[in-house]
Amino acid sequence: SNDFHTIKYLLTKAGVKIVYLDPNEINVDDGIYGDLIESIVTSIAAIEPKLISIRVKAVLREKSLKGLWKTGKPPYGLYHDKENKRLIIIPEEAAIVQRIFDYYTNKKLGYRKIAITLNDEKILFRNNLNTKTRWSISTIKAIINNTIYKGFIKLVEEDGNETLIPCAGMDKPIIEPVIFDKAQLIRKERQAKVINPRETVTHYLLSNIFYCSCGSKMIG
Repeated sequence: SNDFHTIKYLLTKAGVKIVYLDPNEINVDDGIYGDLIESIVTSIAAIEPKLISIRVKAVLREKSLKGLWKTGKPPYGLYHDKENKRLIIIPEEAAIVQRIFDYYTNKKLGYRKIAITLNDEKILFRNNLNTKTRWSISTIKAIINNTIYKGFIKLVEEDGNETLIPCAGMDKPIIEPVIFDKAQLIRKERQAKVINPRETVTHYLLSNIFYCSCGSKMIG
């Protein structure tokens, strides 16, 4: 609405005449009442996308509360049967997901090392566009953090609180909840660790001269 009035003001000031392509939608004259009608119509047009967003969020929240897959393509390892409203496990991909959790929880490999291992084995990742690509740190991290693999849909409320709801459209989870929760504990432990940057033997010009406000010296 504000953008519309700004553009109209600039065009009018430049002597440009505004012509509406659909006279049935808005029909104004040069009088004060015409400006009022124009303001009302543009204000309604501005608020309509917000109303649509509220309705869509309400529908998606209702689906989540029922344990149904909300919208879009499900993550790697799963297929959404829209007719029966169920999530179907893709066996060959589910096996890779299980390997990823095994690497992470039992073999203590990190996101990067897991991605390198799968790429070295020529195993490709299927993204949401059904395109086969190489594994990356972000794709491994997304799988480790996705609660759908243990059979739960995550509902994030407006206040930021999260609720886990059992997925009604899955016969069994790809990852046992105990294993999934173990992976989350490992993830939190690793995030809590303070990793000091490795010092290098190369002599940089400003090494040991610049200091951070925390007291740490600059490392090249």
